[in-house]
Amino acid sequence: MTNRRGKRLTRWATAGAACAGMFVSGCGKGGDGPAVEIDSNGMAAMLEAAEPVRIAHNARVERLGVLWSRGIVAFRYRDAEGKLRDDQGNANVQLILPDRFAMRIHKVGETLLWIGCDAERYWMIDLLTEPSRAYVGRHDDFTGEKGERVGLPVPPRELSRLMGLEELPPFEAGGARLRSVTERAVVIDVPSRWGWWVYRLDGEGRAEAIQLRNLEDRVLLEATLENYTPVELRGVGGARPHTAGRVRLTAPGTDWRITVELDVPNNRLPNDEAFDFDELVDILGPDEVIDLDLAEPSTGGGIEPGGAGS
Repeated sequence: MTNRRGKRLTRWATAGAACAGMFVSGCGKGGDGPAVEIDSNGMAAMLEAAEPVRIAHNARVERLGVLWSRGIVAFRYRDAEGKLRDDQGNANVQLILPDRFAMRIHKVGETLLWIGCDAERYWMIDLLTEPSRAYVGRHDDFTGEKGERVGLPVPPRELSRLMGLEELPPFEAGGARLRSVTERAVVIDVPSRWGWWVYRLDGEGRAEAIQLRNLEDRVLLEATLENYTPVELRGVGGARPHTAGRVRLTAPGTDWRITVELDVPNNRLPNDEAFDFDELVDILGPDEVIDLDLAEPSTGGGIEPGGAGS
């Protein structure tokens, strides 16, 4: 790296040698999170190198509170009947941070799937099946079994995090933990209900990969972020922030995967109905509406809070 932040990472990379290495290999396991065995001076040096990267990430994300984009999506998952489905289509991605997300998947103007959430509920409206169905549940009551029914390993509100659009908390007790610093990347852990979100950031604070790991430090979900592209901010001055133009999501050990490619992302304000489940049901007219918090759960594993997952 030739910029100042990159030089700082290079300078202090050796301080983290005891904890550096392959991203997926980790740096210790256990319910208290990854163990960092390094003296206090070495840790102070690592934190000095990592803090500007964390700040740069947050500064970028702070300017991306609203995002709208057309794109293309390819997806594979098992539906409520256990059938493996593999398809692709056009996409409209809309989000208002921190908790409103919508992804409409369509072909030739016809909606196939609608994945979304508001502050309290998540949903997936499936118009590909016969009969067509809308599934809905509350974030606080999400379980692996419920996610399995709708082909989502985590609630949709976590998809914005997996797109690298969530701010990172400070390095402090109960907040972010530094996993490693190398010449080209900073790896940061953030607590989650399942265990840890593990971010790999480049020297400019852009997420290259984000993993969800359980308390045993096993990877449950992984996002690879590529092709960073400028976001058009209408009516806002200053340099344009960048967001990942391609996001690949996989769940190791399962058939599930989604790849989303964004085309000319911008800060166009989404319509309120994009985040209104009842309004969407009225517009899209699925044959059935299934409340996942009331329905009989399906059998099988899934990503459970604090558990080992599937």
